[in-house]
Amino acid sequence: MPEVHFERGSNVAVDVEPYDAFYKHGWHSWSPSGWVDPHEPVRPIADEGRRLGHDDPLHSFDTSVGGSGVGVVGRCGANGKPGTRFD
Repeated sequence: MPEVHFERGSNVAVDVEPYDAFYKHGWHSWSPSGWVDPHEPVRPIADEGRRLGHDDPLHSFDTSVGGSGVGVVGRCGANGKPGTRFD
């Protein structure tokens, strides 16, 4: 059974170093959401108009992973896909 731990707050930080998958939750329903490698640099959306409508303006130039309201860390499963096994 995977270990589950919840953090609540307005500014939660989690050490992603031991993990190889992060579920990024978008700011809006149309914002990009999905599993990403937390060790890869985050690139802001280049087009300012799209960036203003898709990313939280306070975090649109962050260089590390983050989620708006929800973030999940985990490890890839045996098939190499994130979210299939959590430790």
